[in-house]
Amino acid sequence: MDNKGPCILYFTGASCPSCAAQSRAMSHLDFTIQQAIQKVDVDANPGMAEIYEVMSLPTTMIMDADGEVKHINYGVASTMKLAEQWKSVKG
Repeated sequence: MDNKGPCILYFTGASCPSCAAQSRAMSHLDFTIQQAIQKVDVDANPGMAEIYEVMSLPTTMIMDADGEVKHINYGVASTMKLAEQWKSVKG
C-alpha cells in the first residue's frame, strides 16, 4: 500500500452484492478524493483484509497521513459521509 498522505482504503470482492452501490457512491466524490482511493480486492489480497480485520464487505477506512485509521464504515457509506470523513483527515 502506498500511503503518501491521507487515503481511503476500499475493501471489495467479487462476491459482494453491495460493492457496486459503494463504487457508485465513490464515483460521485470530488476528483481529488477519488485519487486517494486505494481499492483492495480481498479475493486477490486476503492478507490486507486480515491485517485490517475486515470481516464484511464493503468496508471503507479513512486513514490520515500517518496511516492511522480515523473512520471505518461497514456496509455502504454515502458520498456525503465519505466526503465529511475525508474532510476531517485533510484538515
